[in-house]
This record gives sequence, structure tokens and C-alpha cells, in this order.
Amino acid sequence: MYMLIETNKNKIKIILTAFSCLFIFSTLIFFQYGVDDSFITFRYAKNFVAHGIWNWNPRGNIVEEAYTNFLYAIIAIIPEYLKINTLLFFKLLGVASLLYLGVRLFYLIENKIIYFASLTFLILNPYFYLHAYSGLETPLFIILIFELIISLTIKKSEQNEKIFYLILLLLPLTRPEGALFSIVGFIIFWYQRKTVPSKLFFLIIMAIGFGYFILRYHYFGYLLPNTFYVKSSQGYDIHRVISYVFFNFLKYWSIIVIFFLIKDKSYRTLLAISFIINVFLYAGSDLQMNFADRFPFQTLAPFYLTAFIFIKDRYKFFIISCLLAFLLGVIWDKNNLISYIKSYPKLRQAHGELGVALSKYKNENLSLMIGDAGLIPYFSEWYVYDFIGLANGNVAHNGISLEYLQKVNPDLIFLYSSSGVEKRVGFNNVIAQDVIEKYISKSKSYTFVGAIKLDDDFFLLAFLKSDLKSFSKIKYSIKSIENKTLNFKINAQKYILQHYITYPGD
Repeated sequence: MYMLIETNKNKIKIILTAFSCLFIFSTLIFFQYGVDDSFITFRYAKNFVAHGIWNWNPRGNIVEEAYTNFLYAIIAIIPEYLKINTLLFFKLLGVASLLYLGVRLFYLIENKIIYFASLTFLILNPYFYLHAYSGLETPLFIILIFELIISLTIKKSEQNEKIFYLILLLLPLTRPEGALFSIVGFIIFWYQRKTVPSKLFFLIIMAIGFGYFILRYHYFGYLLPNTFYVKSSQGYDIHRVISYVFFNFLKYWSIIVIFFLIKDKSYRTLLAISFIINVFLYAGSDLQMNFADRFPFQTLAPFYLTAFIFIKDRYKFFIISCLLAFLLGVIWDKNNLISYIKSYPKLRQAHGELGVALSKYKNENLSLMIGDAGLIPYFSEWYVYDFIGLANGNVAHNGISLEYLQKVNPDLIFLYSSSGVEKRVGFNNVIAQDVIEKYISKSKSYTFVGAIKLDDDFFLLAFLKSDLKSFSKIKYSIKSIENKTLNFKINAQKYILQHYITYPGD
């Protein structure tokens, strides 16, 4: 008997070692991934540490709420204050989040065969790595929903109320739609106990939560962040909704199976909220950053993981087969995965180093206008007008016009193009560019000074005011980055050594 136990322990150790190796290998592959939008959030922390203001721009009276992840913006103050690479800091938090989920599942699933099936779904799923290392709040949001499900289902009899209340507070601070999970979670909690909590800790949490929303509304002036208005600017299109539901739930059909096989009412209620968020919030919006199915995945992934905990012998094979079939579907999409892996090194070299080059002129009170509100604004530290509207409340609510452009009169303008020549080509879906192009032509004060290449079909065309004192110097800086991007080749080893630890230009 003793020998049998020892043999099983050795087998478990071998399997866990194999999974650990797979985790390290996958991390080495996906760790270089990152997204431009994460630097929108980091810019708030940077301005707070450098200038003592909570705003996307480093100066001026207009305040903008460009982020949807207040909690991450607050956490970003830590690496900014300590002068640590902020994206690297959040990548390490992403590693910690994956390890946390793996360890948490180990203690929640008694059947080790099912546990290893759940670990297979987690460790071999590229989406988890992409979102953990993107620099965005997705891994934290997944963990909070995961813990909410656990506390209201698996661990409801031994639930720690203080931790539960803290989860309810952190969900809407991580993403605004987290408020729906918090409200429904509290209703379920109340229904399970048939009593309204009256503890001091609960009252403090409620005061902090409501206090935050009142203060942010008073500070920014809008009920929701700019991004919500921008992404729903095209209105609620029923055709888009039908298309979104069909293609996503054809891909995520396993979640429908899980809903009918798992009978727990609390679990089903929370899953229904996830479904409502996906259909009525995400499907009706213009999801510009839905890389690796970010929006549906962040609310559905916690249910995939907790489904393994609910598995009973009767449905074991069927549920595991559904989940692993989904996993194989993700891995099979290898072309997109390869493009994701390659994207950030190019973005860092092009937009990151361009931002660093422009930062030499940050004290000259210059302004620029661009649609990519991440790396270039973050590193340049210029006053920036975002013509997409994520970091520009005026554009988010009113669109862009010639009158507005004449009023702000930016010194440097970047336009998207699928060609590296002065005449803009492609990206006709970004309507603001048509207005900006008319403004450039009408003003006759701008000169085309270069095209920054991000990909074969993606360039930033730079138009600079010719009467600036620093015109020649800024033009030279842009041209030097243009030449680098035209000859850019990914060198993985060099990238790891130079860019995981330092910012471009360090």
C-alpha cells in the first residue's frame, strides 16, 4: 500500500514537472507580446509620478478618462515610482496570475485526472498567455470572476465574507462591466443567507465603492469612460449583434453545453450575466482591440476553469471533450498566433522608439495628433490629441471637425496608411482621417516628413508644421526612425536582452 502511494506521488511529480516545462516554454514564446493600449493606462501613472496630476496629458485643464481599468492605473504607480519597466512589471503579474490559477485548481479539484485535464486547458491555451502578458487588466478580471464563482458555489458554506466583499469592490474597479457581476453576486449572496449584511466592513466597502464612482463622475464629467462611447459610436446594430453571437458562440459552443450540464443555480445565474454582457455590451460595440477574443474570453474563461470543478462522473468525458476541443481550435489558429507573437517587437521598435525620439522636444510645449494613444504618447510626453477618441472626450462625444482641428491646431499629425508614401491609402473606416486630411490640405502649413513602418500594410504618415523652430531637428528624428523601421528584422535573442529589461532609448 505504501509503495502504491509513493508510486502515485512520483507519477504526479513527473506530470507536474512536465507541465512546468510546458509553462516555461510557452512563457518564453509569448512573453514578448504586448499591446499599444496598455500604455494608455501607464501614462496616467507616469504623469502622476512626474507631474503630480491624474490625467492622460501631462498638462492642461481638460481631464480625460481614457482607461477602463482604474485598478491597473493605480498599480502602475508602483513601477513608475520605482523607475521599473512598467510593462515588464505587469508581465510578471501575468505570470503570477497563471501560477495562481494553476495552484488554486490543484486545491479545489480532488480528482487528479480532472485536475490535469484543467491544467491542460490552462497551460496549453495560448489565449491565457497572450492576455496575461499583454499589459492589460484581463488576467486580474478573470481571477476576480473565478473567485466570485467559487465563493458563491463551491465554497459558499465556508465563505470568508471580508474577501467576498473585497471581490465585489475590485470587480468594477478593474473593469466597469464588473459592476454587473458585483450586483448579481451580492443578490445571490443575500438570497443564500436570507439576511442583509450589516457588518462595518461591508459598510466601508460600500462607501468606498460609491465614493469612487461619485468622485470619478465629478472629476471626469461623464458616467462612463471615453472608450465606452467610442466603441458604441456606430449605434446598436442588430446585424452586428447576430454576426457576433453566431461566430463567437459557434466557437464557444462548449459554454452552452456547460450551462445545461451544470445544475448549480448560482453558477448558471453568473454565466447568464456573462452571456448578457457578451451579447448586449460587446456585440453591440465596435470592438477595436478584440485581439485573441479578448472580450468574450475575459468573461467566459473563469467558467471554463470552474467547470472542471463541477465535473461529475456522468458528464466527465463529455465536458472535458468539449473544453479540449475548444482548446485545439484555439491552437489550430496558428497564423494569428504567430502574428501576435511578432507584433510587439515591431511596435516597440517603431512606435516606442519614435516616442523616445520625440521626447527630446517635450519641453517645447508642442502637441501632436494621433490615433494610436499608447506608446508614442507615453514615451514622447507631448500634449496629444487622440483622433479616435479613447483619450479625447470631445472627439468621443462630438466626433472630429474642421472647426475643432483649427482650434487645437496640432504641431505634428500622424495618419494611418497602408502605403509609405505621402498620399494616404486605405483605412477608410477611420472617418476622422478624411477630415484631418482636408484640414492639412486647407491649412497649407504642414509638410510631409516621413512614414513610420509598423508592417507591410501599416504606416504612420507624419505631417509637421514647417514654421516650427525645431522643424529640421524633429524631421531628422522622424526620418531616423523611418529608416530603422524600413530595415527592421526580428532578432529574438537581441530583443530579449535589450527590451525585456529596458525601455527603447535607455
